[in-house]
Amino acid sequence: MIKFKASRAAARAAGKKRFVSKKYSFKHLLGIYFVLLMLIILCSLTAVLVYAIYSGLRQMRSTNNAVLNVYLSELQKEMEDLTVFCQELYADNYSFEILARGRYQSGRKPEYEYELRNMVNNAVPYYGAILIFDQKGDISITRFGAGYGPEETVECNELKDRIKQYWRDCDNSRLFQWQAYVDQDRTFLMSAYRLEDLYLCSLIDLDRFVLQSRAAEDSGQFQVFFYSETEELPGNGRLEQLGILQEAQSGQRETLLSLKESYLVDTQALDKTSLRICCVTPVQYLWSLSRFSLLVILGAGIIVFALIFIIVFSFRKILVYPLDRLASASELLEQKSQAGQLPAYTGESKIEELQKINEAIKRLVEQKVSLEQENLTRQQEKQHAQLQYYQLQTQPHFYVNCLKSLYNMLENQEYGRMQRMILAFSNHLRYIFHNTLSLVTLREELEEVNHYYNIVLLDRSKPIILTQKVEESLLEEKVPPLLIQTFLENAVKYNGRNDEILRFLIQIDAVTWEEKPYMRIRLSDNGVGYSKEVLEKINSRQEPYGRQHVGIANLKKRLALIYQTDFQIIFYNEAKGGACVFLCLPLDRKALVEE
Repeated sequence: MIKFKASRAAARAAGKKRFVSKKYSFKHLLGIYFVLLMLIILCSLTAVLVYAIYSGLRQMRSTNNAVLNVYLSELQKEMEDLTVFCQELYADNYSFEILARGRYQSGRKPEYEYELRNMVNNAVPYYGAILIFDQKGDISITRFGAGYGPEETVECNELKDRIKQYWRDCDNSRLFQWQAYVDQDRTFLMSAYRLEDLYLCSLIDLDRFVLQSRAAEDSGQFQVFFYSETEELPGNGRLEQLGILQEAQSGQRETLLSLKESYLVDTQALDKTSLRICCVTPVQYLWSLSRFSLLVILGAGIIVFALIFIIVFSFRKILVYPLDRLASASELLEQKSQAGQLPAYTGESKIEELQKINEAIKRLVEQKVSLEQENLTRQQEKQHAQLQYYQLQTQPHFYVNCLKSLYNMLENQEYGRMQRMILAFSNHLRYIFHNTLSLVTLREELEEVNHYYNIVLLDRSKPIILTQKVEESLLEEKVPPLLIQTFLENAVKYNGRNDEILRFLIQIDAVTWEEKPYMRIRLSDNGVGYSKEVLEKINSRQEPYGRQHVGIANLKKRLALIYQTDFQIIFYNEAKGGACVFLCLPLDRKALVEE
């Protein structure tokens, strides 16, 4: 029994020894790590692709909802205006009441009709109509909006007759409310008021409204139509084709997905009616939204896989063979050490070659640190030089024009203007050629803008209106030099031929984004604005922009050198005309300024 226990203990000890002494070769470990790394990257790329698709769907939903909001806001505004007009005409208009009750003299009826006709002409919607008529047909005032052309006169008259007959046959329960009306596969929204036998009907052509609304300018990728949860409309047939009519009529969800024809459908209710507006976007549109990101992810994945494959096999070639040689040498040294021919290897090796390798590695590390420090210094000097270059790279024609203006003033003996011009010009030059490596306060930048503004006023025949709306608490905050003056110069330069008085607006305030304070700057003018090509170039990261807008390109480079990626700049055109730039600069850059 004792021998049996001893044999079992010996077997366990041997197994434990075999388990502890098990080792792996470098080739084997390298292969395992390579496979794990590939799996991790594959999973990461898959997750990124899924997120990109999800983001695309969210963007599609956001776009659809934005489109629907534009349509609804316009339609509800039109409905409110028509409702107010009809209520005032129904309740407070003397001519309407006289015609309704028949209390007019025989010769004054045209006078009352003329007054009502003028009021109707002023209130008729662009894509609708207003009708005033009675039961007998003695009174008929009709006006269709400007959206109906002369070629549609016959069609409008037929529609008018059908609408009149519809209201004459209806009971009073349908009055004083908006309701849907279908005529020859066209959907209308209309309401009617009745006083005695006189009707006042307002009409909105929903199909024409969808085509002529502001949101219809970007309708190439989606369809917009109306449908009803309780009534049969042409839009209901379209939803039935998509296979989601019942879900849409239930109103439980505002976003639906048609798997039958691969469409994303978003709906919103129209207040005070049984109608809902629907935006249908093909899922294929997701590819156009996410195509760039998906291609970038796919390309990055291929590049990463290729690089890892190359690196692993390079490591196998570069490291495995030397490691095999070192392992062989270590075994040989161990054998010699065991034979007593070489001393045992300790932490402080007595082997001259290994000690030299350690010393060489130490020297290499010191040299690397020294070279990195030198490289960092060179990079800082290069950045400083770039800042100086970008800030001093100005257009020489401005100085030439100033000198020509001074010469003309001298010839005309306008010494007062000449003195003001020289003073403003000297202040401008002093600001241009000051220490370009430091930031300036917002107060100093605005003073420079005023100096430049005075130069322009003295040099131009047409006046310029400069408006500044700046929070006083930000005047001592630091900004890059020529931040605002660059855009004022562009506004003057590219709007010189405009007949209107040039207006330049400066708006600066403080905002908080993700718990970080920023300075928000908005600069705008009422000029011709940026062209489409220029907007694409200055909003992109491609450089350079060519000979035009060199100041903007240099400013973006300076901002990137100073703030790295912690800033934002966006260029766009105002809806009413004029160029606009939006900047956000961090307010917590004191360390950068001191450095």
